[in-house]
Amino acid sequence: MKNENEFNAYISKQLRLIRNEAKIAFLKTSEKFAVGVSDFLVFKDGHAACLECKFIKELPDRSGTQVLRHPFGGAQLKFFDDMQIGAVPAWGVVGVKEYDVIVLVDRLVVGKGNWVKRDFMDIINWNIPGACVFDIKDVALLVTYATGSRHEPVTYKPETRKDGIKVMKRTLA
Repeated sequence: MKNENEFNAYISKQLRLIRNEAKIAFLKTSEKFAVGVSDFLVFKDGHAACLECKFIKELPDRSGTQVLRHPFGGAQLKFFDDMQIGAVPAWGVVGVKEYDVIVLVDRLVVGKGNWVKRDFMDIINWNIPGACVFDIKDVALLVTYATGSRHEPVTYKPETRKDGIKVMKRTLA
């Protein structure tokens, strides 16, 4: 993946591949007709979530540099806020190619729409409540977690990969 468009295409492809097995329904949306609407609306077990995707190929060298080239915009943040009024989880989904992870951040962590590197590293290192890190290949787990679907007795907890990055895993309770 080289950019946000390719990351969006990757997420869309993964959702298509897993939708029957993982029992996920989704809509790939477009801002042509509704400015600020999230990239994906996903549904599982009667639960819904809005996912707005962003992508980082490589993190900047300096700790005070902004990490997103295309930050969450005002209309996207308003959409998040509107969804939360209706009790629909709205998440930022940030693909980080450098670490092969997807960072899931809630509205409070999204804040004003971007982070500097040192703050984003706190998110990746699990030091910020309201954020989780998933292996880039584990889109099904990300959607299950994001929608709040809890039909199986499972526990979510971070596990450390061989490269030292902690990613969310699911185990039967």
